[in-house]
Amino acid sequence: MKKFLSAVITVIVLASCSKKDVACPQAESQVAGKVFYKDANVAIADISGSTQGAAVKLQFASLYEKNVVRMEIMSGPYENMLCFLDAEDIPATSLQRKTYNITESNATSNTRYYVIKYTLKSGGWILTPAFKYDK
Repeated sequence: MKKFLSAVITVIVLASCSKKDVACPQAESQVAGKVFYKDANVAIADISGSTQGAAVKLQFASLYEKNVVRMEIMSGPYENMLCFLDAEDIPATSLQRKTYNITESNATSNTRYYVIKYTLKSGGWILTPAFKYDK
């Protein structure tokens, strides 16, 4: 009897979860760009870099930001040697596409790596994979 009751409760709990509960918030028109990183809290698309003299301009779009309070950009000549470049406090939730433009003034090496770090309301972090840019 206990096993039967446990099975019934498990089925009820699993059936109560809807697709809306587990899906990432996104509009169909927002997925059109090339997605670089995506999870339940953030989605980054259309990431690119451009050289402007000795500077590198990093551009990317955030398709949505959910339960996020801060965004930081780290850069460096190697994937495992990064320094903080820029930081921005952001509203906790945004389901609208946002475009970011960050300029690194003295990018000394020909190859640069960029990582985006998000701090969640809970205190946790999200780190994107490194984006490699060659001048």
